[in-house]
This record gives sequence, structure tokens and C-alpha cells, in this order.
Amino acid sequence: MKSPLGYFNIDIDKFLREYCPSYIGIYAPDTLPKLQKKKIGCLITNLSNSKTIGTHYVSIIITKNDVIYIDPFGMNAEDERIRNFLQSFDKPVSFNCEQIQSFTSNECGLYAAVMCIYYDKVIIRKVKKYFTLYFTKNLEKNDVLIAKYMDM
Repeated sequence: MKSPLGYFNIDIDKFLREYCPSYIGIYAPDTLPKLQKKKIGCLITNLSNSKTIGTHYVSIIITKNDVIYIDPFGMNAEDERIRNFLQSFDKPVSFNCEQIQSFTSNECGLYAAVMCIYYDKVIIRKVKKYFTLYFTKNLEKNDVLIAKYMDM
């Protein structure tokens, strides 16, 4: 179910639990789990605390060799709790720097879910090609592409 502000955590979580075997869960920065250093998978975090209204979703992809933080606005992790979580795996951390979502869009939950699904379907090193192959420089058009990909 979609709210005027985007999708609810429960909707994204339910969808990914069904279609993304490597999915770990959806969290707020104040509820990020303690995971084993060898854990591989993907998760989503909202940038707002658990007791507040969500503001923006991002994906975290944990591979055998590194951790990737994917913000559809192309921003680095600014929250210290998220940065500490990323570094807790003792692996190199990388950030996407290409904006694929418009600042006026409220579809960040879909972008985050697609990144998890993409990780689950292809080799993680192709994520950068995924941006150039499937997203356009027209950020408003990317909302249409992301919805088609999710078939919602």
C-alpha cells in the first residue's frame, strides 16, 4: 500500500521477503542489527529513526568482499550509526555517486527494493552498469522505469 509519502516499510518488507532470498530486512538507523562479519545479503534502511516518520530509503549490499551503500539521490551515508554499521564488516565500503531519483520523487522505497532484487539476480560488480543500462538522466522518467521493473 502506498501513502502520499511513498511505500510503507511493511509493504517493502513483505515484497522482498517473498522475492529476494538474500534480503535481511528493513531497519531504521537506531535499529540496525548486529550481523556476523561474514554475512552476505542486502538490507534497506530508512534515514529516520524508528519512532519518527520515515524520510528516505537506501540499500546496503553486503558481498563477500565489500559493502555497498546505495542512495538513489547519490549521497554518501551521513548518519554516524549507518557509517558504523557499514564499517562493522571490516570490508571496503563504497557509495554510489550517481543520482537516479529526483528530489521531488517519493519512490525511494522502490529504488531501494530494486537494488536488493538486482543484487539477488546478478553479480554485484555489475551494479554500475545497471545504472547506465536501465536508468536515464531524466530523473522523473526513472520513477516510471522503477515501477515497471517492480511490476507495481
